[in-house]
Amino acid sequence: MVWLSDLALVLVTFIWGATFSITKVGVEHFDPFLYLAIRFGLAWIILRSVHLILSRRRYTWSEIKLGAGAAFFLCTGFVTQTAALKYTTASKVAFITGLSVVLVPLLAIALTKEKPHWTALVGALLSFCGLATLSFEPDLVGWIGFGDLLALACALSFAGHILFVGRYAIWISPVSFSTIQIGFTAFFCAVLGLLRGPLPDFRGFPVSVWWGLAYLAILATMASTLLQTWAQRHTTSTRAAIIFSLEQVIAPVFAYFLLGEALTAKTLIGGALILSGILLAQLGPQMETAPPTETVPQADSESY
Repeated sequence: MVWLSDLALVLVTFIWGATFSITKVGVEHFDPFLYLAIRFGLAWIILRSVHLILSRRRYTWSEIKLGAGAAFFLCTGFVTQTAALKYTTASKVAFITGLSVVLVPLLAIALTKEKPHWTALVGALLSFCGLATLSFEPDLVGWIGFGDLLALACALSFAGHILFVGRYAIWISPVSFSTIQIGFTAFFCAVLGLLRGPLPDFRGFPVSVWWGLAYLAILATMASTLLQTWAQRHTTSTRAAIIFSLEQVIAPVFAYFLLGEALTAKTLIGGALILSGILLAQLGPQMETAPPTETVPQADSESY
């Protein structure tokens, strides 16, 4: 079952890799909050319809609270990530977002009060150097840009989401968990979007924007959330974070082909440092000692 969950997470990572480029095109026409509201709203409508067909039972208060908690991290992460794409390149946002993989074990250490492994500290340092390389500008003006800070906030939020899902996904069915958190995320984004101003004139948007929203809603939101929630019932948060690091390699390739973003030396060096730090922080302890047997609590037998 572990290999199957790993394969599902790899598929999720490839789907996510294209979202940076697609979203960057979308936010040129949409307010970021409304763009996310439509993305998650469409995903929720489809997923809720499927859920009603498979099971007509009502959600419990426990499920609603867990879904709302996951939605808090998910909404914060996507809002800051989407806003960051208005101020910097898709490649930079992808690499900086990847710092969430380093933050997962560091936050887990902070929560458990355990002493961090030296590879986690060195990995964090390498990742910081990579971030500095990506953000550096020759004139030293705006060295750490506003878009970079938003991407950092996104990384922290996604790290929290990985830990939250890893801890609580086993207690709730994947469809219920995914439906509730996607619904809450759509609601939060819609409220934020409406507070910013009136709705835009959708008639003038290119067809490519709507195709992009369909990809984001169906594959990158609904299908990916279902796969992630199911897969993390059968693996650990650390193992999932390692697999998610592939996104930082995939996203710049999509940005190169879809947006024509140049793979400059600075991008390649900074990205390589971040990816090296991620892999060192995750794999270092396992290379020094035999990996301990990690057990994942058995989920309930509910199917839907």
